[in-house]
Amino acid sequence: AGEPVVGEATPGYMFWRHGPATVAGRIDETLPDVRLMAILRNPIDRARSAVLHHIEMGALAAGTDVLEYVRSVDPERDFLGIIAGGWYARSLEPFRERFADRLLVLLHDDADEDPRSVYNAALRHVGLAPDFAPPELERVRFSFRPTGGHPELDLPVAGQLMYTSI
Repeated sequence: AGEPVVGEATPGYMFWRHGPATVAGRIDETLPDVRLMAILRNPIDRARSAVLHHIEMGALAAGTDVLEYVRSVDPERDFLGIIAGGWYARSLEPFRERFADRLLVLLHDDADEDPRSVYNAALRHVGLAPDFAPPELERVRFSFRPTGGHPELDLPVAGQLMYTSI
């Protein structure tokens, strides 16, 4: 497009069900000089957000017993990716192998604590000087916010997700 840097964001590239190795290969073949970033969220927070998103979108019924759901579905075959969506090591490995230093891994918690440093690291990674920051940088957050009045996933359930055997 003639732009020095073009960005695009989707968590779907790392979803286990999409085959991260295949996706990494396609990206590298299509964009051989691309520089990638992965921002990893706490897996429990990510699962909680996914549940709320799927309830809002109608893929999960409000009131679904989340623990029963994740125990009853093979994570590798879970279309919703409640558990497998947080398999960062397995999902990132093909990207790390293929892209090496062209992949920057950042943590969502770091972006919450020090958004300017994370933003500057991202700019440096793609070859830009950290001399521009949007005025709202300190308060920009990308997170699912339910709009249908569905109850939040309670904290005991979220905590138990961590210990659910898969």
